[in-house]
Amino acid sequence: MTTPLPDRTKVDRFMPWLARGLGVAHLVFGATKLAALQVMVEQFQAWQLPPWMMYFVGVAQVLGGL
Repeated sequence: MTTPLPDRTKVDRFMPWLARGLGVAHLVFGATKLAALQVMVEQFQAWQLPPWMMYFVGVAQVLGGL
């Protein structure tokens, strides 16, 4: 015997949209690093990180957004 599922709450309806929004944000911010925008290059230089780290973080963000 099975029991019916409870009605969807506001949170149940909101969470998929939040996940999509965060995914898009990760894609956009990762793409700015992969495109080597001047702002990103300057920030990574200010943080004294090597250039390859910017690309690594960009790839990780894009993959995280998928």
